[in-house]
Amino acid sequence: MGSKAKSKDDSIEKLICDYDGSKYEVTMLAMKWARHIKKLEEYKSQPMADIIEVAIRDVLSGKVSAEEVSKAVSKDMAIEEALLNKREEGKTRDKKPKADKK
Repeated sequence: MGSKAKSKDDSIEKLICDYDGSKYEVTMLAMKWARHIKKLEEYKSQPMADIIEVAIRDVLSGKVSAEEVSKAVSKDMAIEEALLNKREEGKTRDKKPKADKK
């Protein structure tokens, strides 16, 4: 591992260790943020481990607030629900009643 990677790891560890709030809550917040940013174009091809690291950094550094995470998650859920409804509409439209054969 290069020195840049080592210092990068050290800084995330330092952020985690120095955080004085609930580690469980900040972890849950970071995981929600990670699921959100995974959907963004720039992160789609990134390994989930890298995305989780970015999310932890964003949450612990204050780059993203709990409110912003909540809004992003709500927006993602609304989009997913709309897509699901659209798929369901397509399925019911494709099903045509069959004529009875006598």
